[in-house]
Amino acid sequence: MYGDGCNGEAQQRLYGDLRRWMVARLVVANLEPDINRGVLADRRVARADVAWSRCMRAAGHPFPNPAKARASALEGRQDDGREPPAQPAGESAGASRREVAIAVADARCDKVVGRAKLIRSLDAYYRDQLAQERAETLHTYRELRGRALAALTASLDRGR
Repeated sequence: MYGDGCNGEAQQRLYGDLRRWMVARLVVANLEPDINRGVLADRRVARADVAWSRCMRAAGHPFPNPAKARASALEGRQDDGREPPAQPAGESAGASRREVAIAVADARCDKVVGRAKLIRSLDAYYRDQLAQERAETLHTYRELRGRALAALTASLDRGR
């Protein structure tokens, strides 16, 4: 981002230190992707995917992981691989038998394997870990946002 121009000047007035603001904002913007990356790279998820895939295969749905199953279900193909008939304008298509079968098998296999529970647990773990690692930058972000909010509130109060 450039520090000059209207946006740069406005953000400089709001946040004080534009460089600190941009660094803090980028760290906050990347928290979710970094958490997701940590979760999906965790070996326990890979092991859960293997168990989940084995369960799905036994249920007649050979998918390597839930993402592939969902993508396949969302392709919208009928059980025989043909395109579904077109829906009249304004009507939404209901779930096909295949989509329902995949979803039910996914839910059953997830319950057996505990993949979703594992993902939630790992999400909390990586979220806490990143919050500790980036505590100073997160504090800076909250501080600068608070400063900007106070400046905006004061500006609105003066305008009344």
